[in-house]
Amino acid sequence: MAGKFVNHNDKIAKGKLDDGFERTQNLFYVRFGKEYTICGCWDCESLLSALENPVCGANGQPDMDEIAKKVNSDVTYYRLVEVHRREKKPLPVRE
Repeated sequence: MAGKFVNHNDKIAKGKLDDGFERTQNLFYVRFGKEYTICGCWDCESLLSALENPVCGANGQPDMDEIAKKVNSDVTYYRLVEVHRREKKPLPVRE
């Protein structure tokens, strides 16, 4: 949604995050005319994508270890793409 990697600072105090999230929701509503109810970060988007067609184990249930590996691989790749893009280097090829 942002068109670039949004680096999340995990060291921000929860109270500040709550205030920031409420402000984000309000600004989103003013700008787009609808409620802000989703996170658009790469981690969340990748997880949602992986859960749309999950890898299932022998029991027919989603294999969360495999899903986590896929999400980690996707996010790592896209972060690398962003670093290369910012440094004006050739984009990496995904294996």
